[in-house]
This record gives sequence, structure tokens and C-alpha cells, in this order.
Amino acid sequence: MGGGVFTVLFAIVVWTSLHFDAKYVNIALVLFGFANVAGWQIAVSLSRGMRLAWLDRRRLEQQAQAAQQARQRAEQSEENLEHLFDASPMPLVLVRVADSRVLRYNAAAKVLFDPHDLSHGDVFTTDFYENPAQRLQLLERLQAEGTVRQAEVRLKTVGGQGVDALLSMRPLRFAGEDCIVTGMVEISAQKHLEQQLRALAHTDPLTGLQNRRGFFAMVEHALRTRPAGQPGPCIMLIDLDHFKQINDRYGHPVGDEILVEFAQVVLSLLREGDVFARMGGEEFCILLAHTRASQALEVAERVREFVAAHPFQTSAGVVRLSLSLGIAGCDAPVQSIDRVLSMADQAMYRAKQGGRNRTELYCD
Repeated sequence: MGGGVFTVLFAIVVWTSLHFDAKYVNIALVLFGFANVAGWQIAVSLSRGMRLAWLDRRRLEQQAQAAQQARQRAEQSEENLEHLFDASPMPLVLVRVADSRVLRYNAAAKVLFDPHDLSHGDVFTTDFYENPAQRLQLLERLQAEGTVRQAEVRLKTVGGQGVDALLSMRPLRFAGEDCIVTGMVEISAQKHLEQQLRALAHTDPLTGLQNRRGFFAMVEHALRTRPAGQPGPCIMLIDLDHFKQINDRYGHPVGDEILVEFAQVVLSLLREGDVFARMGGEEFCILLAHTRASQALEVAERVREFVAAHPFQTSAGVVRLSLSLGIAGCDAPVQSIDRVLSMADQAMYRAKQGGRNRTELYCD
């Protein structure tokens, strides 16, 4: 626009040059010539500035539109995540990394951890681990590997009840914050069943004592945990004298009654930490914890004398018992369970050979 104005003025000057003095006309021509050039430069500069301003405004509009679309997509993603939470039959929990606060949990998680609606106010994941160190280990694993899959953990409900679970974790961004989404499957029933099966595998079904397998596991543990150079483990092997004759005379049901009562009688005479097991038939064994030979002899004699004086009440009437006992491994280190049992068996055999109803200590 500025350039056009100066062009019109320049045309007027040319016209007037025909009516005025030539000297003044020349000066005017030079001045207006410069003005015309300057006017066009100003016009071009203004036009370029307006063009750049329009481009900047257009770019800002595009950026704002992109940001709005990103927000809409994020809101849609968060809405989809909320729908996924609500619809999933698996317990799901969303946790903020910064402070371990639970931001969201679905109905399945509430049924698992707070079925009686005991929780009020903010909830934090630190409240749900029986062992806090286990939570820290899982977070370290998540940071190192990027995900956690099928980790077996011991959790607890709001009411404090223990819960066994398989837990999977993955990091994500939610509402602009670093979060962790955790899914879990409760396995409390399976763990309880495993414990029952393990107990059955190591328990004598008649007497409820440890069976041979369970006793071997106990002795092997004693061997592993024994301080270097220390004697033991001390083993006492017990055989019920003439028990075959009792079964032949009264029948096996009565024999079973005697075995059950015998187990309870001996258990009542043992010390805390001693392990009593039925090895099979009428043969029993005791693992004596941290016991010297003199102490083991005292325990053996107490058991033998009490059983000999005890009237065993059965459906066939009162039955009397006596025991032959062999002790080994008390005063010298033993390298294997087979070795210590063999030594105890040799001592028990000497007790039988010596007339039964007696205790023998293994001697090399």
C-alpha cells in the first residue's frame, strides 16, 4: 500500500513539473524518487511480516489441534483402561509409582482383598505384603526386566488374612503419571492342597507320626545344619518286642490300636525338638536334637520303663508291651543317614540278643 501512495505522488510531481521552475522540479523529483523506493521496500517488508505471522498462527493452530487430538486419544485410552478394569474377572490393581498409592482396582480385586468393605481413605500396596522385602524384590525385577510374570507371592487382605497369589506386573503411563498395573490369580486353595499332599507324603496314616520319608528328610536337614566337627545326629531306634505274637493272638485291628496309643505315649515323654517317626510295622525311630550319649540313654530308659509299666487299653482288653532300643551317632560326627541308622540297628539287635526290654548304645 505504501508503494502505491508514493507512486501517485510521483505522478503528481511529474505533472506539476510542466508548470514550475525546472530547478525546484529536479529537487522534488530526486526526493520523491527516494520516497518511492523506500515506500516499496516498506510495503514488501510489511507483506512478508504479515505472511510470516499468518504462517506462525497457522502452525500454532495445527499444534493446538494435534495436542487436542492427543488429549482425546489419551482420554479414550484411559476410558478403555477403566472399561478393561471393570470388565476383567481377574483382580487388577493400578498403582502410582511415586508413592505406591492404589489409584484404581476392579471389583474382583475388592472381593479378594476387601470383601467386607473395611478399607477407608487412601490405600497403598505396602499394606498388602506379608513380607515387605518380597515387594521390593518384585519392584527391582520389574525395573530390570520391564515386566514380571507369574511371580508367587504371599499377600494379605485388609482384614489381615493371608492370600497366596500368582502376580504379574507391567509399567504404564496413566493420567500423565508413571504407574504399574498388576494382575493376579489367587492360588490359596492350591497351596493348601500342596501342603496337605506334602504332609501326607511325610506322615504315617495310622499314627500321625512322621513316616520313613519324612524322618529321612529331618535327619538330612540335621546333617546339613550341624556345625562343623560337632557330633550327631543322635538316633534312637525302637522295636516293639514280640509284636507279631500280639497281632497273631488279638488280630491286626487290636495291633493297630496299640500302635496308635504307643505313639501318643512316647510323644508325651519326648522333649521339644525331638522327632518321632514310624519307620514301618512295629519299628519306630527318634531323632534327638543336640543330645550326648548320656542324655540319650536317659531318654531311652525313661521311654522303655514307662511303656513297660503302661497298660495299653484295647478292644480285646489290657495288653502289655516291652521295647528294645538302640542308640547311635551321639558322640561322634556321622556322615550319612544310612550310616547312623545302620549303627542304631546294630545296637538294637544287641538289645534283642541280650534278652529284649533293654537299651544298647552303639560301640565300634
